[in-house]
Amino acid sequence: MRTLSADLSKIVGSGNVEVRPAALVPYRTDATFGFTGRPIAVVRPGSATEVSRILAWANERSIPVVPRGAGSSLAAGAVPVQGGIVLALTRMNRILSIDQVDLVAVVEPGVTTQALAAAAREHGLHYPPDPGSRRVSTLGGNVATNAGGLHGLKYGNTGGYVLGVQAVLADGQIIRAGGRLQGRRRI
Repeated sequence: MRTLSADLSKIVGSGNVEVRPAALVPYRTDATFGFTGRPIAVVRPGSATEVSRILAWANERSIPVVPRGAGSSLAAGAVPVQGGIVLALTRMNRILSIDQVDLVAVVEPGVTTQALAAAAREHGLHYPPDPGSRRVSTLGGNVATNAGGLHGLKYGNTGGYVLGVQAVLADGQIIRAGGRLQGRRRI
């Protein structure tokens, strides 16, 4: 366990690695009833590069990794049922840009749904997906589960608002899929 903690601390800093059994308890479950896991560590990366290095390290050692936002999911997606590392993405919580003309926001996965909706409002825009846990649910988790909420019937779920993603594969490779809408919107 010491080697695991020391290796991961070199990537994200010792304050962003947790291996103490009592501190791991909240990461054994999410809001889903009946699913429990046993993480060996929680790691909080601050960038895609750190995520890449963590995944490459874990892949070389065949250690499972489970990404996690706020843990508010009702889909058990953040439960480490096979053990391994919980990759808590809540440090990656910046809204990088909001473009009022192209109607595009660029965000990190740890931004809460409520924070993006509030930022959009400040720009005279509306971000409709509103899962019941919007105050704490993160956009990365919303994308992973195609979260919706009460506005989903009228406006659609999260997936309908994603133009592109930067993702890190299990081997640590960083890829981009999709991207910004090209050109200006014409009315």
